[in-house]
Amino acid sequence: MKRLIYIGAIFDWMDIELVEKLCEKHEVMMAGEKRIELPAGVNYVGKLAVADVPKFIAKNEVGIIPFLRNALTLDINNSKIYQFYALGLPVVSTLDNHASRDAEVLTGNNHKSFLANIEKTDKINRETLVEIARQNDWQKQADRFAQELLNLSKNRLA
Repeated sequence: MKRLIYIGAIFDWMDIELVEKLCEKHEVMMAGEKRIELPAGVNYVGKLAVADVPKFIAKNEVGIIPFLRNALTLDINNSKIYQFYALGLPVVSTLDNHASRDAEVLTGNNHKSFLANIEKTDKINRETLVEIARQNDWQKQADRFAQELLNLSKNRLA
């Protein structure tokens, strides 16, 4: 049994059937604004103050992003990945998008593969996750974006 955590908006894009299955084998903690009912097995702690987020993440073993796969969620750039990584938590997500691939997130495109990936998290080097988070802080992302804009403008003028 692992301690799993999701932090963020808990809206209708959440795969509730998957969350129910996770609760059968694991402790599931969720925090954030909630607009839907959660399975009885979820430990819902409400909205967290920003200063409290790191200590809640640190109490858990795996960060989860159990979203439905649809047009709304497929291109989400979920910054929670890097919050989890900064504290050495591996992430398992249903989203196999650019953000997930860049961050080496374990993705499961169905319930069975998602659950299997939870079990694979023991083999992940947590120091590597912390380094990935360092390489993707907001300043570094802004610098890369600014460089891309500069390159585009140079190409247009050439």
